[in-house]
Amino acid sequence: MLIPIMVVIAIGLVCVGLLIASLMNSMEGFNFIMSLVIMPMFFTSGALFPLTSAPEWLRILSYFNPLTYSVDVMRWATLSGMATVLPVYAEILILMGFAAAMIAACAYTFSIKK
Repeated sequence: MLIPIMVVIAIGLVCVGLLIASLMNSMEGFNFIMSLVIMPMFFTSGALFPLTSAPEWLRILSYFNPLTYSVDVMRWATLSGMATVLPVYAEILILMGFAAAMIAACAYTFSIKK
């Protein structure tokens, strides 16, 4: 269960990087923007601390972060059914939807680039 979830989230995040890279003109700008995107996603995902002890505003913000659901599903799979934010099938659907949306966005930006 862990490997398919990791593959799905990796595809989504790689497509985020490709999407941003396709819009950038310089490599330095890309590195800066990716740091601004990836680090907040990681810190608000609940990977470092449980979101149950986070302030309410951070919990609400984390619901918009796809990494929150991947961390949650991986904890569920690793810890044998630990309680999750949403039902596991809903979190997996969110992750698959995120990956599909990022693939579509990448395909679009690369199709309009000359």
